[in-house]
Amino acid sequence: RIVRTNQEEIEVEYKYKKIFDKKIKVDEIFYFFDIIKEEAVTYGIGIIDAARIDEINILQATYEAMREAVSKLEPVPQILLNDAVTIPDVTIPQVPIIKGDAKSISIAAASIVAKVTRDRMMVEYDKVMPEYGFAS
Repeated sequence: RIVRTNQEEIEVEYKYKKIFDKKIKVDEIFYFFDIIKEEAVTYGIGIIDAARIDEINILQATYEAMREAVSKLEPVPQILLNDAVTIPDVTIPQVPIIKGDAKSISIAAASIVAKVTRDRMMVEYDKVMPEYGFAS
């Protein structure tokens, strides 16, 4: 990223500080989601359906979703910074970081992308099955 002016640099630092510190208001999270998607070198999202979760259990399904997300990264990263886990069956070197979203801007940004993706899915499920209150 090329920063052209001091003012622009201050604005960039401010927005990333807010992401890193997770001091984001509810109405700001979608704004930061868009910034992350635009400015990230790459990102991947993995989604596992309920039937697969029932078949293999929630932990294994979580790992499967993580592997799916990693498989979508282009260019392939040299190393993965993970929030407290090592993903089985991934050949890229990994660094699990306890409370990683408070220590790594990449992990904090991934957390925001995951949350917004999940929230948007729940809004869609709520349209189909409003009796469950998924969008609440």
